[in-house]
Amino acid sequence: MTLGDHKYRPRNIYNMDEVGSTLSSSHCVRAIAPRGTPIKAQAALPDDVHITTVLAIGVEDAPVPPLLLYPGKSLHQEWVNVHDPEPNLTAWVTDTGYSNQFMTVWWLEHCFDPYTAPRARAGQDRRLLVLDGCDIHHSVRFYEACWERNIDLLYLPHNLSAIFQPLDVNFNRTLKHFYDQDVKDFQYALQASRASKGHFYRWFQTSWRKTAVTHQITAAWREAGLWPVNKEVMRATTPPPVAEIDPALLQTPRSTSMGRALDRLVRRGDVDAKDAFFKVLKAYEVEKAKSDVLSAELEQIRAQQEVDKAVRAGGKRAKFPQGVEFDQIYREANRERLADWGRQERAKNEKKAADAARQKAEKKSQRKGKHKRAGQNSSRKR
Repeated sequence: MTLGDHKYRPRNIYNMDEVGSTLSSSHCVRAIAPRGTPIKAQAALPDDVHITTVLAIGVEDAPVPPLLLYPGKSLHQEWVNVHDPEPNLTAWVTDTGYSNQFMTVWWLEHCFDPYTAPRARAGQDRRLLVLDGCDIHHSVRFYEACWERNIDLLYLPHNLSAIFQPLDVNFNRTLKHFYDQDVKDFQYALQASRASKGHFYRWFQTSWRKTAVTHQITAAWREAGLWPVNKEVMRATTPPPVAEIDPALLQTPRSTSMGRALDRLVRRGDVDAKDAFFKVLKAYEVEKAKSDVLSAELEQIRAQQEVDKAVRAGGKRAKFPQGVEFDQIYREANRERLADWGRQERAKNEKKAADAARQKAEKKSQRKGKHKRAGQNSSRKR
């Protein structure tokens, strides 16, 4: 079944995509400030609240209500209190405000199918859903849900959705323009750098109402070349053969970015996997040699530190003005006796320290008692 053979009725062809929005204007803001003013004080910081909107348009209209995905754990009533009667929107929450595989299936079952099945004779006619190859659009549950509802999927080529996807070609840009205009009007009127989540619902309603019109939708499909099918617009020509790369010219990956580039070459078939493997193996051997050298140097440093620590041995330095004799044979022969003597000396020193602390505490308590009695005597005299 192809678009060119008209196996699908025009009213049963749709395009679906996600678009992100923030609560501050996405345009660059230039600010005039005195020389030396910190950069952070010259303009408002970008907003960190990301709200995803799942959109779907038909060939001539947009029967599917957009799905708004707020970041959070639960949907607050104040987020949707301010709204217009039309158009109808659906709101939900995710942990990050981004869509995922679960929400893609939920959108198909609760947003897309209920509003498009009546146009397809209660789902008897086949429906075509055009979408990009994002990871969240690929799951067994999503495939099964489409199969159960007589929905065919048409995935666009990787990294080419900006050329072939109607929503990206000439729809989302206009939608964001109207939304940014509302945000800028709000910021200008109230001198605020950002808005709350409760403003988004109505702002998006206004933007959607202005954008989801027949001439805008048909222009998006026409410029993408999908409806009516236009091979010249789509540049549907046979791609030129991929030039082979001499394995001798391949560079050994020295960083993660070079490794990813080599992986892309292998995936596209530009480089043989065996040649790429030997390049990666060579890079591993180089990095392993560097690691071994660094490990040896680190072990040597640690050994020297241990020797230095043993030499210093902590504590106060002993002073011997007349010098002191060190006899290793004597030390070895009388190790136990010298150890006992050392313990006795430490115990004696600890006892002296404890006695000194006790005497200090007693003197302190005596001084407090004297001050207390002196205060009582002075109060009696008064």
